[in-house]
Amino acid sequence: MTFELEPSYVLNVGSGPLPLAINGVPFGEAKVDLNRGRVDLVLREPLAPVDISREVFGGHLRVVGASVEYRWEAPSLRELMERQQLLQLTLPSLLDPYLPKPISVASCLIAAGEARWRAVYATVNARVTMVTQSDYQADLERGLRAVPLLLSEHGSALLIASHYLQVARRLQTVGYNDWEFASEILVNCAKALEILFVDREGTRDALSNIGYGNEEIEGLFVPVLIIRNSLDAAHAKATMEFLAPDRATIYSFVEALPPAMTEMLKRTIDATRSGAFMPRRVETISDAPLSREAERLIASIESGLRSRTERLKNAPFVYGY
Repeated sequence: MTFELEPSYVLNVGSGPLPLAINGVPFGEAKVDLNRGRVDLVLREPLAPVDISREVFGGHLRVVGASVEYRWEAPSLRELMERQQLLQLTLPSLLDPYLPKPISVASCLIAAGEARWRAVYATVNARVTMVTQSDYQADLERGLRAVPLLLSEHGSALLIASHYLQVARRLQTVGYNDWEFASEILVNCAKALEILFVDREGTRDALSNIGYGNEEIEGLFVPVLIIRNSLDAAHAKATMEFLAPDRATIYSFVEALPPAMTEMLKRTIDATRSGAFMPRRVETISDAPLSREAERLIASIESGLRSRTERLKNAPFVYGY
């Protein structure tokens, strides 16, 4: 099987922005983004593509440029596909500590005997909502009307929940696909439910009161808390292995979750504005004085940052460890 990795320039195929300066190799330009506080260098000439091989995992693994070839005598087709799925999920993590930028698996070509096929997603769900321009503007105006509530002391839980959901939607948007950050999306959605409704019973009661039916409550929102608390979505591998027999259902669930959670938050905000729901007040960091323990922590962090800067001269990526 052959995995194609992206972005390919991280493995010396072509040129692209990297936080690296190579001794003896002139760089063509420095990309400075003052809005994001980032600086990357683009080499004038690409380096020679990597070509490294190793016996790994009972087979032969070879990295050639942005391709990873894995040769293995599979006992069965099922075990071949299981090995392919495992490597597709873990290859970026296995290589990540030794690369200056993160990579993703773009595709996989599989060979078994004379057969050749490419592993692709079995289904593609293009969810598109049809709206009028006036509906689109009206929804944004609805958001602006909610701003005073979210910034008030009574709306702190709503604001924090909105932040968690914004992170979940960002993760779904920037991921290579809707499932790359599935565990992290689930964790942020669970945090939003917990900050609003505390636990499963609170979630059931609140969502029932704002008009949700039992099927959606038990089939969309409560499972988020179960996966978070019982399966521990913070550990992606354990979660995905537990749910492996029904992976297609879980993928569909993760795809649908951020939009469903966003609708739930808007309905909760509307219920709060009408008086049908009263969110709990959450004490924010700015409300509480900085404790001595927190002061010691900040001082320790500052010391650690200074020490690393002095040791590495502010180099973000270190070779040789």
